[in-house]
Amino acid sequence: MKALAERRGVYYFYNVLSIPRRLNMPSQLLKSCYAEGNPSTLYIKGVQFYFTFGLQEEGLSLMKRATDAGYERAVYTHAITQAIFLCDEQYFHGIPREWVQSIGKLVRSVK
Repeated sequence: MKALAERRGVYYFYNVLSIPRRLNMPSQLLKSCYAEGNPSTLYIKGVQFYFTFGLQEEGLSLMKRATDAGYERAVYTHAITQAIFLCDEQYFHGIPREWVQSIGKLVRSVK
């Protein structure tokens, strides 16, 4: 099993946000996912760099990489961040209508 998990490309497809918050995610798992260019990990790091550490350029770059990989949360966050903080609305056109509807349902379900 370990040999299978260590094969190149396995960590690329893993969604790290699918792990419940109450469980501690091993740091080595995050490092392996990041090294593989895992979109969910790039997204997490991008948000962390931009909003927590104030590293806007690095954060946007990571979010853009996750967006280019088709990671839904990154597409939305990257577009909103560009529009609000940089007054650049060009990225809104890249958000498919279905994603906007699913995000709207998610937001309404939290109320």
